[in-house]
Amino acid sequence: MPFGPGLAAQGLSVQQLLWVQAQALRCAGVGAVLLWLVPVRSEHLRRLHLAAQAHAKLLWVMRPVAALDESSPAVLRLVLSEEAAGAAGAEGALAVQVQKRRGPPLAQALSLPARPAALAALLAVGQPFSGQLHALDRLLTAA
Repeated sequence: MPFGPGLAAQGLSVQQLLWVQAQALRCAGVGAVLLWLVPVRSEHLRRLHLAAQAHAKLLWVMRPVAALDESSPAVLRLVLSEEAAGAAGAEGALAVQVQKRRGPPLAQALSLPARPAALAALLAVGQPFSGQLHALDRLLTAA
């Protein structure tokens, strides 16, 4: 999969980067394309969107918040931001504001915890092992 920032560092123009991404969307071995582009016109996004639809691929285009005022062929547009930690000492959360979607608009942002309880339990430091170690794990003593 082409790495966009690496391609840009090689001096490729926006047009060349868009061509590479369109080719990736046509590739049978690619399931999704994640793209960061700041200066992009809506007709370029439309071409990528059509290529993604035609080849049943997932296309994620990351754009700055300033691009919210620009048109987009995207079916779903999200604004992601960090929420401050709660008063109870909980870790912060990710606020997901749905700007565009099929169906009625959402009145408020979704709040996704930074570390859900189920994940926190999995990541918790376990108790030290107090059982018998295997003979090969013991230190050798020589006389």
